[in-house]
Amino acid sequence: MSAALQDELRDTAAAFGPSRRPDRDELFLAALAGDIAGGSDPALALAVEQVYEGYLAHYRTSRALASDVADAPRLLAGDYFYAHGLRSIAAGGDVEAVGLLTQLMASCSFARLEQASLGIDDDLWEMTVIAVAAGRGSPAREAAARAFAAVRSAISGHDLDELAAAAAGGLRAVRGARTSVDRAAGGSSMRSREAGDDGDGARPPSATGRGG
Repeated sequence: MSAALQDELRDTAAAFGPSRRPDRDELFLAALAGDIAGGSDPALALAVEQVYEGYLAHYRTSRALASDVADAPRLLAGDYFYAHGLRSIAAGGDVEAVGLLTQLMASCSFARLEQASLGIDDDLWEMTVIAVAAGRGSPAREAAARAFAAVRSAISGHDLDELAAAAAGGLRAVRGARTSVDRAAGGSSMRSREAGDDGDGARPPSATGRGG
């Protein structure tokens, strides 16, 4: 999947100017999403990286465009990546995930406008990708929704310290929700083995917590 994703980002960017093939280690969000989803949803990994590339093209350094691409085509490419990624997720019917990613981008836009620490963006990105990959109805999604309520409050009050605390706290909460699911799934699997389950009966919940 990594090679195909690298090629896809490069080839898409080529429509807007000189492009480059992102390094494999630059696709860490796809790796995170794939790990949580158990590698079962490569389309999600691609969509997440497309939205992230849109963010990078607007606010940081693009991985898929050459450094000498002018501002206008770079921003246009960012818009395209962002919209294409969201459209792909929406096509799968996960409106909740689209909402989380939309809140993420709005929050990052505010943080960049205020020249806040990039650590806020990084925390929000990891938090959101974990929640999106965890699936509908998961504890991680619920934790992310609560975190974004705190983020909106901080933005409304124009309080960057509160925003940083909300982002960091949200990431901790979402990670904690994922850990709880993993432990519960592991315990359920152990109980099945102790009961002599030969694998043909009901299986324990997925450790990823992905919904349907």
